[in-house]
Amino acid sequence: MVKLFCAIVGVDGSAFPVEIDENETVGDLKEAIQKKKPNDLKDVDPDKLQLFLAKTTDGAWLDEAGVAAVALDECGHPHDFGDPMVAANWIKNATYFGENFQPGEGDVHVLVVVPKSKTGLWLVTGSVENAVDTKGIRCRLYRLAGAYLGYYDPACRDEDKDNAFWYEDKTLCIHSLFGTGDNALLFDNALHDESITQLRRIYGGDYVPNDTESQASMLSLSTTTSIVDTMTDEFKYQRLEDEKWFGPVGKAQSCHVMSREHCLEYPSYQKYDNDPSNRLALSAEMREWFDARSFVVPMMKISVESTSEGFVLGNRYKVYLVVRAWNADFAKLILLRLKEGCDVSEDGLEMRTSVYVQNKEVFCECMKWKCNGIENRWREHENMVPAVD
Repeated sequence: MVKLFCAIVGVDGSAFPVEIDENETVGDLKEAIQKKKPNDLKDVDPDKLQLFLAKTTDGAWLDEAGVAAVALDECGHPHDFGDPMVAANWIKNATYFGENFQPGEGDVHVLVVVPKSKTGLWLVTGSVENAVDTKGIRCRLYRLAGAYLGYYDPACRDEDKDNAFWYEDKTLCIHSLFGTGDNALLFDNALHDESITQLRRIYGGDYVPNDTESQASMLSLSTTTSIVDTMTDEFKYQRLEDEKWFGPVGKAQSCHVMSREHCLEYPSYQKYDNDPSNRLALSAEMREWFDARSFVVPMMKISVESTSEGFVLGNRYKVYLVVRAWNADFAKLILLRLKEGCDVSEDGLEMRTSVYVQNKEVFCECMKWKCNGIENRWREHENMVPAVD
């Protein structure tokens, strides 16, 4: 028997021992872990757990403090810890815990990644005024919702009847859930393409706390935007665009690189939420393109090419960036806005520029997360099968 200390990524102080025979498999280890943590993992099948060797790149085992600093990438894998352990491989496999395995006091041997619950759905709501006077509107909406894999909201169920489209006087109300953000946006865009509709998207930012009919307390939004001006270090050093694009007032949006939602969701990322190196100063237009706030996918991605060895400006490192556009049209728009002196690739899609940050490790980590997320969204969009009406 061998005693392995395991830790669930993202849960502080979660290291726990599991005893298993060397002749058993990684799949057996998953079952042993699930049995060891029946409350934390009660709704997770053992085969859905992902296990990783808790070894650093230099071959040292992590301790509990090291586990607390482990961060997950966009794919849900711990950064720089290799591929998941293979369920069919033996525990005594030389790559895992073979003859040379020598556990030490305080060592953690296995990182456990629990799959995220996939219960999140996207909601699209709207209304069509005077729809009762126009024949065929509800039929068209049902076809659109079906084409983009819409779901009924159980909260709208009335007397054993599902409701996604219903009339209130002459107004047709729309309330449909979607399993992915892309499908929700495509449905929303299709609604706007319909000449028979008069629809407007609903945003949390539409809420006006000073309205007399509003409640006294303000809705707490998960993502916030602050404004920085020309006198701030963020505007001076962490800006991609030429200063002329910010007008005579010189106001820019201070934008998270790693989203605030992600920072707050995982304990290991919370330290990045208020870190000034997890920021870019962007114009409203550039942020639209970077965060896909009004597009199906982001129109640009940013990756780190290299960093300076030491400080270049005061206590700031220079970070060399590669900005890649989604297509040639947006490449021209992005290039027009970037600071002078950027290099452009032969195909015109990539532009090289730079920023200056206080903590290059934090900035690179956050930018890697953002870049991976955008690349995944681009791949998903390219692999989508167009809906045929």
